[in-house]
Amino acid sequence: MNKYENIIMVLVKFDELIKDAEKNNYAVGYFEARNLETFLAVCNAAEKMRSPVIIGFSGLDFPNYVAIKKGVRKINIGKAIKEAFFLSLKSSCRQLSKNYNPYNIVGSGLENDILVIAQNAVQQVVEKYMVLFGSVNKA
Repeated sequence: MNKYENIIMVLVKFDELIKDAEKNNYAVGYFEARNLETFLAVCNAAEKMRSPVIIGFSGLDFPNYVAIKKGVRKINIGKAIKEAFFLSLKSSCRQLSKNYNPYNIVGSGLENDILVIAQNAVQQVVEKYMVLFGSVNKA
């Protein structure tokens, strides 16, 4: 059972979200989900921190001109997310023994699953930025 199961993620119009952020003096993070693990990490962090987020799936950064026109001030954290994901994978792979069972470490959902470890690493980065943005408990 997911500990966030009873929390409902609400969709809000972009303009309403930005107006609320300006009125209450906080930033809304835009996080580019490059794969399922980064998407889940952002969703889990948003639910845990009760923070509004904008999630992208395009593989491209949110267009600067659209964000600026809408009043968003951009901080690029894509590098921090990618770095947390890939450094976590690299570290996990280095710790493998020669006799590992690949079915236990990739896609198993177990705590030693390298994708779960990478997802948790990304979630920690996202949570740190949510605190920085001042958006915690704003959702």
